[in-house]
Amino acid sequence: MTISIKPTATDTTIQNNGSDIFTIDSSGITMASGKTLPAASLTGTLPAIDGAALTGIPNLGVGQTWTNVIGSRSAGVTYTNSTGKPIVVLFSDGNSNIATVSINGTKIGELYASAASVASIATLIIPNGDTYSLSAMPDYWWELR
Repeated sequence: MTISIKPTATDTTIQNNGSDIFTIDSSGITMASGKTLPAASLTGTLPAIDGAALTGIPNLGVGQTWTNVIGSRSAGVTYTNSTGKPIVVLFSDGNSNIATVSINGTKIGELYASAASVASIATLIIPNGDTYSLSAMPDYWWELR
């Protein structure tokens, strides 16, 4: 087996018997197409990744918990998602009251039950900075925030 390093003006190629294995250039090290590196050939350890450095990523559900907000919400009031992340809002009602659901001032639907034994549930994803409201109070109002 002959391993050779072939530098050029723009990159360096590592070859085995004249066949490219790796190319090293300004973007990093690239393994040639169709080539593999057996795991047994790798030595050393990788640093542990715990996610603590992952900040500013607006992933839905990451670091969020479901909270019953029925006691702190009112019908007809516009609320703004200012959490920095998208949230999920869940309304549920078993009464025959009709409530209009709005996002950013636009009616997107209605929440109502057709009979006393049938509940209506609406789940909405509210992007950061968007507003939301409900025209009548439901039985349940939960938010994943």
